Amino acid sequence: MSRKVLVVALLTVPLLARWLGGDPRPPGGGATRLAVATGDLVVSSVYDGKLDTVRAAVIMSRFQGSATVVELAPDGAAVPRGAVLVRFDASALRRELLKLERDQALAQAALDGLVHATLPLELHELEGKLAKARTGLGAEERYLEAIAPFARERVVSEQEVAQERLKVAEMRGAVAALEQEVDLTRGYLHPAAVKQARAKLASAEQELRLALEQLENAVVRAPIDGVVVHRPIAVGSEFRTVRVGDTVLPSQPFLVMPDMRELVVHLDVPESELSRVRRGAEAFLQPLAFPELRLRGTVASVGSVALAVPGQPEWQKFFHVVVALNDLDPRLAPGMSVTAEVVTERRAGAVLVPRAAVRWEGGRPFVRTPARDVRPLRLGTADAQRYEVLEGLRAGDEVLVGD
Repeated sequence: MSRKVLVVALLTVPLLARWLGGDPRPPGGGATRLAVATGDLVVSSVYDGKLDTVRAAVIMSRFQGSATVVELAPDGAAVPRGAVLVRFDASALRRELLKLERDQALAQAALDGLVHATLPLELHELEGKLAKARTGLGAEERYLEAIAPFARERVVSEQEVAQERLKVAEMRGAVAALEQEVDLTRGYLHPAAVKQARAKLASAEQELRLALEQLENAVVRAPIDGVVVHRPIAVGSEFRTVRVGDTVLPSQPFLVMPDMRELVVHLDVPESELSRVRRGAEAFLQPLAFPELRLRGTVASVGSVALAVPGQPEWQKFFHVVVALNDLDPRLAPGMSVTAEVVTERRAGAVLVPRAAVRWEGGRPFVRTPARDVRPLRLGTADAQRYEVLEGLRAGDEVLVGD
C-alpha cells in the first residue's frame, strides 16, 4: 500500500474572505517573498516491501535413510564456504564399513586366486589328461595296425582283433570327450567363473563406495559464503527447527543459506498506481531496522497479473514488483521490512514553485506576487514540496507565501 506525504498549504478562511472581498489592504503584509527557481524535480511513490535473496542454497540430508544430528551450526551464524553446517551420527556406518572392506578384500583375493591359481591348475590337469589319453590312443592304434596282418594268417584270432578295435574306438571317444572338455573349459567355464568372481568383486566395491559416500554425507558443508537460516520442519508431533539429537529424513530441507551477493525487494503495487512504476526505474530503499541506510536499487520486473493480497480487501488488486538492490550492506538479512521509494518521474531544469505559495480557486491554481497581482498557473507534476510550473512563472520571479 502506498504512503504518500503531501504537504498542501491551505488558505485560512479569513485571509481568503478578505482577498476575495476586495479588502483594500495590500496583500502580502507579513508575507514571505520566495524566488522561483529552476531545478531537478524527482517524483517518487513509496511502498512497503520485504527484502529477499535471488538465490538460496537449500540444505537437506543426503543419507539413504534417517539421520541423527550430532552437530549443527547455530541459526544466524555467518559461515564461509566449506564450513561444517551439520554433522550426522555415523557410528553404525563406520562399523558397517569394516565389514564391507573385509568383503571387498575377500572378493579381490578370490578373483586373484581363481585367475592366477585355480583355473590355470584345472586347465593344466585337463590338458595333461588329454595328452595322456592321446598317447594311449596312439599306442593302441599302432598295436591294432601291427596285429592286423597276423589275423589274416590266423596267428592272432579275429576275436582279439575285434576287442582291440573296440578298445581303440573307446579311447578315441575318451580323447574326443577330453578335447571337448578342454575347449569348453577354456572357452566358457573359466571365463564364466572369472566373470562371476569379478561381478562379486564389483558388487563388494560398489557397496563399499556407497558406504563411503554415505560417510561423506554425514558431514554437510556450506556450499557458499552466507548466513545459516534454520527452517521449521515436522519433527515428530512438533513443527519447529531442528536441534541436536533430532532425526531428519532424506530430501527434507531444514537449513537455508541465502546468497547475500544478490538481493531484491518484493513490493505489492496497487493497480491504480501501476502506470507509475516502470521496469528500469530508479529506487531508494530504507530498511526498517536501519533507518540511517539509504540504498540504491532498480526496478527489475513488474508483474503482469493482478493479484489479491492477504489482509487487503478482495476487490483491491495489486501487481508484484521486484526491485534489485545496487548497494549492499553486511547488516542486511532476508525477510527484513523495507520502505521502497520508487522514482516515477524526473524533470531536469524545471521551473519550480513551492507548494505553500500556490492557491486554488475553482480548481484553478494561482500565486500572488509582491506587485499585488495574481498569476494564474498551469502546473505539471509535483513532489511533496514543489510544483512544476508549465505556464505563468519564469525563473527569477518572486511569489508570496503567507499573509
